[in-house]
Amino acid sequence: MTDTLQQDPTGAESVAPPPELQVSKTRSIEDLVHEARELTEQVGHLRNVDAVEASDLGDVHRLAFRVQLDAHTAKVAKRAPAELLREINGLGFGWRDVARMIGVSVPALRRWRQGEPPTGEHRRHIAELAAFLHILSEDHHVADVASWMEMPISRDAPVTGIDLYIQGQRFEIFELAGEHVTPHEALDRAEPGWRDRYRSDYEVFFAGDGQPAIRLRSTSDR
Repeated sequence: MTDTLQQDPTGAESVAPPPELQVSKTRSIEDLVHEARELTEQVGHLRNVDAVEASDLGDVHRLAFRVQLDAHTAKVAKRAPAELLREINGLGFGWRDVARMIGVSVPALRRWRQGEPPTGEHRRHIAELAAFLHILSEDHHVADVASWMEMPISRDAPVTGIDLYIQGQRFEIFELAGEHVTPHEALDRAEPGWRDRYRSDYEVFFAGDGQPAIRLRSTSDR
């Protein structure tokens, strides 16, 4: 009995509940978002310092990102779709690009902005885009996230972050923002064969007057 008796300040003995009956705190969505963000940061750091296990850690990193995005999407999805659309537009994205990333027409966005409810699937797409952009700007410190997403990720291909998002390559954008891959590595994953697809027989160079000009590439470069 001595293991389950406690002395309270009044001198009376009380029975302590056994460990298995202790009540634990239920984790909220906010807790899950925080834990997922910490996990992705830890795995990203490990990938940077331990190249030997880069492949295995890459799979874990992808899974951690998926958990982080899903948790944050669930949190954001409680807000009104019209409010989320205004927030995305306020970041600098044009309605045409917003429509492309969500996978609908511009007139559909206009109806939702005016109060017509989207389908459950489209509501999730809106929330996921808002959550994704928040992760880029807050966790990866991407300033002016709209112009960053509109920028070609490499000078060697006209592929932008928006293009990758539309293709479903969220993780590759995340990796680029976290500086875990180079632009060429991201393109290799997202569009195998991109070098041949976007190869040009011409190149831009600076002429003697300092102005850019176009010339035919040398045969050794083609």
